[in-house]
Amino acid sequence: MSTSISFSSEDARRDLAAAGLVRYEDFVTCTTGEVVARSGDSETRRLTIKGAQSECECFLKVYKFAARSRRWAVQDDKASTEAANYRHLEKLGVGVPDLICHGSRGGLFLLRDSFILTRAVPNAVALDTFVDGRWPRAECGVADSVRSTILDASCALVRRMHDGQFFHVDLQWRNLLVSQSTDGAIRLLVIDSSRGGMRETGVRRQHGRLRDLASLAKDARTRMKRREMLRWFRAYLGVRRLTTEHRLMIQTIERDRDLKDNSSRS
Repeated sequence: MSTSISFSSEDARRDLAAAGLVRYEDFVTCTTGEVVARSGDSETRRLTIKGAQSECECFLKVYKFAARSRRWAVQDDKASTEAANYRHLEKLGVGVPDLICHGSRGGLFLLRDSFILTRAVPNAVALDTFVDGRWPRAECGVADSVRSTILDASCALVRRMHDGQFFHVDLQWRNLLVSQSTDGAIRLLVIDSSRGGMRETGVRRQHGRLRDLASLAKDARTRMKRREMLRWFRAYLGVRRLTTEHRLMIQTIERDRDLKDNSSRS
């Protein structure tokens, strides 16, 4: 059985050691803090790490691969993929959480588990939670300056990401964080990017774009008016008027969304 851990800095390694997180096993068996999310193969905890020099709130996501779903050790594990994607996004100027460390463990050519530890973003909530707590539903027709700022910021973020040939693949509103400072300034960040990545060929880029836009449409349908969605799409494309090709893209996204939404309800 082999293990590997990569730290963002030597200071981070020392702080984690002071908090009792030294060996690989310390991370994947951690039971402190609060479980905030679970999926088929992962569990995420929110915990406070008291290091030698400072104290910080963090998120620890642990992936555990059952025997039938273990990945070949030559493949990138999900935690490593997510860490690499955060680095790519950061280079593109897209906001992401600070990466502290990540690691993986495998044996007999198969990956067993992995983890990623990131610093919590101050005053941040998922975009869907932020919107539901502040905005009325789209049909109410009420808007404010924060609503406009959020929509513009989300459009700029997605466009910057796609212009850099990066595609998230699971870009639902819950995977966008809204961080609002005390002076009211708003910042959007991308999280939970273990499935996407850089796509350099035309066909793969087109597929990634449709996946991302369809994922965003899932939540936008009930929270944005149609004219807002069309304005967002025009800004994303950088055009004043939609062409026939653009409208065909919208129809493709809507059909994909209909199929997925109907499938989830059945």
